[in-house]
Amino acid sequence: MFGPSFLGDARERPEDELRDVLTDNHGTVVHGLPWFAWDEHANTNQADELQSNQGRRVAIVTAGKTAHVQDDDQGAGIITILLQTSPARDGTSLRRWAAAWVSPLWTTQLSQDYRFTITKPDGSTTCSQPFAVTTPLPPTRDAIPASTCP
Repeated sequence: MFGPSFLGDARERPEDELRDVLTDNHGTVVHGLPWFAWDEHANTNQADELQSNQGRRVAIVTAGKTAHVQDDDQGAGIITILLQTSPARDGTSLRRWAAAWVSPLWTTQLSQDYRFTITKPDGSTTCSQPFAVTTPLPPTRDAIPASTCP
């Protein structure tokens, strides 16, 4: 049966498998996308997990006094990837997820600070620290650290 263990080796970065397809408007391979990683506990029943995964939402919001959604995972601007899975002590499974914001590949007017906001399937939220998007994108980028959600 297919499941997270079927994915093979754990990934360190969301772009590990996407290096050849992440290109800018000119077809140049791009690295250094903003990305954020987080952990979730998951039910080991695959049917329940599939349904709970539908409750996950990833958004990029402006990091100001009034947050506005800039992008979300309902379109093509965010890629969410399961990086690794491991058993947890409580009988569930620990999942390490990551989201990469790919819209900066095609957008040049990003002049604010942003933050990843993740709504997990259990309804809890986690957020990244604010980050800026620089152009051109750097050759590599570390994961944006977690922060307390505003």
